[in-house]
Amino acid sequence: MVGLVLVAVLLAPPPVVDAFVARRAARYQGECARFTGLDATGGSWPAVARAAAGRLRDVTAQADEIRFENGFAIHDVDFRAEELIGPPLRFGWAESDTVVRGGVSSASVLFDDIERIVAGYGVTVDLRNDAGSLVADVQVPLLGPVPTTVELAAVDGDLELRFVALDVIELPSLLIAFPEPVELRGVEVRGGDLRVTTAVDGTIPADEWGCDTAAEASGPTPPSG
Repeated sequence: MVGLVLVAVLLAPPPVVDAFVARRAARYQGECARFTGLDATGGSWPAVARAAAGRLRDVTAQADEIRFENGFAIHDVDFRAEELIGPPLRFGWAESDTVVRGGVSSASVLFDDIERIVAGYGVTVDLRNDAGSLVADVQVPLLGPVPTTVELAAVDGDLELRFVALDVIELPSLLIAFPEPVELRGVEVRGGDLRVTTAVDGTIPADEWGCDTAAEASGPTPPSG
């Protein structure tokens, strides 16, 4: 009888293990990252048996926001992975790393956040979508707003925003560095944000995930008006 009950538990449908997966995902927040509106699913059947072995498949997770220690945030986060390899499901298990295989994610970077970061370097810009291209209306002293194109470039798996040089003002590039093992795969300009697509394949550390995230300007600081 005990054996039949154990088999029934191990072959239970995915919702039984969803709470375990959500708690597991929440453990990766701490000093460097905070999650808001986190939800997760335990993956394909038999999810409990897979969790007991420490090898979940077809896992998905969503979050309204992930905010990093430097104040930078990504929104409307959507993640899925072919496989997550971690500690077996047990009572009282400790913090440990998780290996992601075949992971992909997407998230939004708000124009407002980018504008705030650039403002910290002494210049005001208003970003907008112009037929799928990113344009910045730069506030130039005595001239007012001057439009300039913003190039979006992949640099070592991160995203760099390059403001086309203006004769009257020099703008720094803005680098958005993603935490390992997240690497940029694509970016789309939308109404009020950039929708970023990334690959996630490697080890997610349990105690310092998000500590290597950055969103900062590089190059000469523009003059303030």
